[in-house]
Parts: sequence; structure tokens; C-alpha cells
Amino acid sequence: MTAPTEGRPTPSSHAERGKSPPSELAIVELQWKPRGQEPWLASLARRPGLKLRLRSCRPLGRKQRLAQMLELSAKEEDAADAIRYVRSRPGVSHLALYRLSAGRWLVAFETPASRTCLAALKAGATCVECPSLVRGPEDEGTRRWTLMAPGIHRVRRLYELLGREAERPISIRVRRLARSRELTPLQVEIVRTAVRTGYYEFPRRTNLHALARMLGRSPASLSETLRRAEATILASSPEVA
Repeated sequence: MTAPTEGRPTPSSHAERGKSPPSELAIVELQWKPRGQEPWLASLARRPGLKLRLRSCRPLGRKQRLAQMLELSAKEEDAADAIRYVRSRPGVSHLALYRLSAGRWLVAFETPASRTCLAALKAGATCVECPSLVRGPEDEGTRRWTLMAPGIHRVRRLYELLGREAERPISIRVRRLARSRELTPLQVEIVRTAVRTGYYEFPRRTNLHALARMLGRSPASLSETLRRAEATILASSPEVA
């Protein structure tokens, strides 16, 4: 499979002139057929009577580990069994459990980053949805992955890293944030500022508190605006909505 060309990530005219491309957020939708053993999170998600939603996933510095938080919905006995399963996975540590309501929990833990996750982090991309929890729309053997990348040039970097260090996708679709008409002007301004200042890079060049000071907002308010914007970007995709 050759690298994407027409309508797909290509070197921009800025790169051809030796200049840095503009920082514009790109939405990347990948689909591929995983090889090897199924991720344990995917195995857990297939359990009957269990609903999983990834609430957050962030890198832990340069440790090649992730801090993840799952929302788990199930009966008491099924939830207890699922939590024991998570606790027993190799490399999982610092597990914490928060009860939200009857039949709903938040499960927070640290886990090693997969080769696929590391490739995305190295490319400066941020996950919008977890590929372990989302199956492809056509083939049961495929999985879908939606990410945000700070610039089209980062998309090509992601494609190259996936091919070299993980698994090359069988399809890739890219669209610019500017084409998403569902975002409010305030959300567009905030997300673009986050991109320009390196909030979505790995490691991050700025954190939430610094970004909030820059924009004159509280960290809590800014965090909510970013989450709503990211959710809107994901929901605006026909494959996800």
C-alpha cells in the first residue's frame, strides 16, 4: 500500500518551500485489521452485559505509559468481575474505583502504551476514540480509530510511524478542522490556540493551567470547552455519529 496521495495527507507547499506548515487541527479517521493477540481492553468490551466508554487517556511523561479512565456500566457482579480482570492485566497499576450511581463506575488506572499508541504520541496526535473499543463499520475483523493531529504534516508522520513501528492502516481519511461547521467560533478559537501552543503535542509544550491563563478562563471552564469541542468534532463524522 502506498502513502496517501490525492485527497490524503501530502507535503504542503509550505514544506516544499522549507517553511513550517501552519498549525491547523486535522481530524484523522483510520481503519485497519489488527494482527496478533487482541488487546485486553477489546476483550473486556466484548463481554455480554458490560458497557465501556473511555473517558480519558493521557500519556505519563516519557514513561511510555498511559493514564486511562473507563466508565463502566454493568450489574454489580459483572462489574466486580470486570474490575478484577483489569487489575490482573500485566503492567496495570494505580487502579482506583469511583462509584457514579447504581450500575455505573469510573475505573482509573495506569497501563503500558501499545506500539500503536506510541506511534500516535510520537506524531503529536491525540486520540478522540480508542481503537480497542470501536469496531470498523464493514468488517468484523477491522477496527476504527479517530485522532486529532496538529497539522497535515503530522498526519504523514503518523502514517509513516504506524507503518514502521506498528501496523499500517488499510484506509485513512483526513479533514481539516476548518471544515467542521458544528463548532462555535469560541470553540474554534480555543482549539486552534491549544494547537498553536503545543497543548496537543507529546510531550506537551503547554498545560491546561497555562492555556487557561493565556485565554483568560478558568482551568475547569477551559477543560469543559475543550471536551465539548472534541466531542462535537467526533460526532460530526458520519462514521461515528
